Order: sequence, then C-alpha cells, then structure tokens
Amino acid sequence: MSSGSLIIDNADTQVHYSPGWKANGSPNEYKHTTSNTETQGASFTFNFVGTSVAVYGTLNDITFPNTTYVLDGGNPYPFFGQPAPLVQYQQIFYSSPVLPYGEHTLVGTCTDEGANVILDYLVVEMPLNSATNASSPTPTPTTAVPANPQPTSLTIAIVGGVLGGLLLLMTILALYLCWQVNGSPNEYKGTTSNTARKGESFTIKFVGTSVAVYGTVAAGTPPNSTYTLDGGDPFPFFAQRSTSIRYQQVFYSSPALPFMEHTLVGTCENEN
Repeated sequence: MSSGSLIIDNADTQVHYSPGWKANGSPNEYKHTTSNTETQGASFTFNFVGTSVAVYGTLNDITFPNTTYVLDGGNPYPFFGQPAPLVQYQQIFYSSPVLPYGEHTLVGTCTDEGANVILDYLVVEMPLNSATNASSPTPTPTTAVPANPQPTSLTIAIVGGVLGGLLLLMTILALYLCWQVNGSPNEYKGTTSNTARKGESFTIKFVGTSVAVYGTVAAGTPPNSTYTLDGGDPFPFFAQRSTSIRYQQVFYSSPALPFMEHTLVGTCENEN
C-alpha cells in the first residue's frame, strides 16, 4: 500500500505541552518556529493516527538535549545529541518502528535540568488514501506553547527533503539523466537524488501555500544551487563548508503563497 507523510509543526494544536516550554525559532527551522525547554520533567504529548512517527529538532552548540520518548506507554527511548561546533537543524530525535495503522500516543520528556531541548516538527507516516483525508484526534491539552497554530501539511520527499506547506497534489516533472539515486539511513526514507553537473535541475509542480527543500550537505564540497519559484528571480543557496556530513539541511524555504498551483525549479550552478 502506498503511503504518505504528514508533517506537524511544533506549534500545531495537535502537540500539547506541560508547563516549562517556551516558543522560539529561526529561519532555518520549519515554519520558523520551535518549542524549547531546559526544565527536567517538562514533556509534550502527541496523539496521532498512522503507521510511524518521527521527531525532529535543533541541536545547539552549547548544551545537548537529554530526552526520552515513550510510545503507547512502552519503554522509554533515550536520545542524546552529539557535540558539534555548529548549530545542527532538522536532526532526528526519535523515529518509531513500523506500527499497526491506528491511534497512537507519543510522549517526549526532558530528563536533565539545563538540557536544551529544541523541538521543531514531527512526521507521521500513514496510508496515502488516509493521508489526504486524515483527521487526527484532538486530546485535552495541558499547556500549549504560545504560538500561532499552523495547519497540518502533507509532504513528499525529493532531493532528500520534505516539501512543506499544504501539499495536496504534487507531480515530479523531471529528474534528468545526470541525477543519481542514492541514500543512507540518516536521510528521509533512506533515499536521495544527487548530481554534480552544472545546469542539471529538478522541477516540481504542487498545489499549496508554501514549499521547502531539505537535503544533505556532504563534507568538503558544499552545494551551490538556485531555486526559482513560479518563474521569479532565482534564490541562491550556499552551504557552509564542514568536515562532517550534515543531514536534513534547509536548502530553500518559500514565503507564504496563495493557495493554488505553483512550480519550483532547483538547479545545480557549479560543476562538481
């Protein structure tokens, strides 16, 4: 059975928080929002209908989150961030095994005082025919982070990324011959599309209110690419050079768009 993914922003009303959380965010984070805590015992609860769930967040370069994740009342799953000289965005904090399709509950908890937990978004996998008509249950909230609630969004993967916003219909038009299929367990669904040829591009048409492109930045050779939305001016992306591979990096994030059909073209601008 085909499956789709729903991306749920940290500020969505489906995510419920205990006391001790505050709203934050930056342009490098999904919808520019995060929920942050340094309070031991502070937790969030997320009820969802689907076949898997993953939690993404930000690791800063000062303190690292010590958290646990409990799915459906089972054993706690610990997460510790690895030290790095730079802030790391869109990092996987937790990824569940495949679950029976139905209602599930995930509880994430900060287990150390002073550990900086920065929650960005969650991704729920579900059968495709359900993803386009899903209505997740709304449990009684504890304390919600003070932020504007955002609509749940249907997403698919391209160039190792998640295309954000309310994407109800997408058609990948072109991945040319010089693109190669690759991937690793650290990348979304274990797949990426790669090119080192100047001028190679991908085109995607979608109906929605925003789009974002996520990808992997390899060690030593950062990408030089541009993104053109609806025939407008190209938006350049240059990654910072690093000695380590960085996953789930934001390559492009559009402004808010009118709900209608749009076209995004991404192009490699340098040979190799």
